[in-house]
Amino acid sequence: MNPGKLGALLVLPLLVYAGKAESALALQEFTLHTMLEATAAVFTTLGDYTLSNPDGISNGTADIGTAGISWSGSYSDSAWSYTGSGVFGGLALSMSYSGLLTGSDGSDIGVTISGTGTLGSKPLLMNGFTNWKYDLASDDYLEMDFAQETKIGTNTRWGWTTGRERLVCVGPGKVPGSIAGNELVLTGIASSGKRSGFDFGHKYCLVPGGDGRVGVMTISSYTKSTLNAFSHVAPAFAALPLDNELFDPSVQGTLIADNGALYADDMDNRYRSEGRFAGNSFSGLTFSVAEPSAAWTIALGLLGLWGTRTPRAKRTL
Repeated sequence: MNPGKLGALLVLPLLVYAGKAESALALQEFTLHTMLEATAAVFTTLGDYTLSNPDGISNGTADIGTAGISWSGSYSDSAWSYTGSGVFGGLALSMSYSGLLTGSDGSDIGVTISGTGTLGSKPLLMNGFTNWKYDLASDDYLEMDFAQETKIGTNTRWGWTTGRERLVCVGPGKVPGSIAGNELVLTGIASSGKRSGFDFGHKYCLVPGGDGRVGVMTISSYTKSTLNAFSHVAPAFAALPLDNELFDPSVQGTLIADNGALYADDMDNRYRSEGRFAGNSFSGLTFSVAEPSAAWTIALGLLGLWGTRTPRAKRTL
């Protein structure tokens, strides 16, 4: 056999394997982002409940106890599971979540969300989804929709959160670990060989003029419904964040960093989740935060992603 042809045949399986490995890693990030998104969004609804305190059982605040909500779980390229517990609004909180991915690389991918738990004496039930939209022109995933309904009590309160999201590739340098609270600095740089050229996308995470990546963020325009005594339809999706709104505190974000770090905030900037992932497992802590710092916007301006237009406010229906 011609040596050149033999070499090509030997390389072909490696290319196929590399493509499958890259795809599997992207799917694992889909499951992790969905986990972060769902478990951040539930605190938005629970906080509205404990603040309004319709059943007279909370301490009237939306605060997480000083020890935080500790959580751990597992993930793969097809599923994730989560357990968390702590004190919320003066009430004992425990939650169990799971998600299941359907679809494959090259098409839209969905992740269904389901969860149960208790807040004080009230049972919790959570259901939702994320829909990762495949873009044929870029062979990548640039947008995602999120929706979750939370039921508190046997027949007490229902609330929705919905988000329309853009997927943002984060390059080397100073970037926010999360949008809520004070900024964090990530310094990791991805291995050589990463493609470069764009600042949006998930599967390839292309960085303009960069030599790698720090991680991938989902940036969401969020809408929540007013808590209702009856189950109700989800609020309409907000418009996608504009380029100059991506890193404003008015949007919700999750970040999966290449150094194994996880970050998320809720839509009201009241809570931050921070954790680690490795070897198909993750763990972390969710805690209350002060109002977000604006200092990180300067660093983001250096990335060329910050604008001057006043961002849209979050909507509550």
